[in-house]
Amino acid sequence: MNDDEWKGNIRALIYPIQFSKQPAAEVERVLDVLDYPGSPWDKDGLKEAIRLALAQKGPLAGLIPQEHPEAVIRAYLEAVLKELGRR
Repeated sequence: MNDDEWKGNIRALIYPIQFSKQPAAEVERVLDVLDYPGSPWDKDGLKEAIRLALAQKGPLAGLIPQEHPEAVIRAYLEAVLKELGRR
């Protein structure tokens, strides 16, 4: 997966929580939306994108305009990855 691909996947995961007060509490809602029948989102691809993102030293919070600090975005992505492992 190249940089554009994983970044696109991460943007898709951050977008629905950009205005949320508690992003980690939104994991189920976000994944339910991505999990509808016929969804173009591939769970394995999302997991790979999250792993690649979390391995980055640079900031992820700046991938889309939003106010959450880096630690909040990383914790949210870790929670998404964990939930994807259960589905």
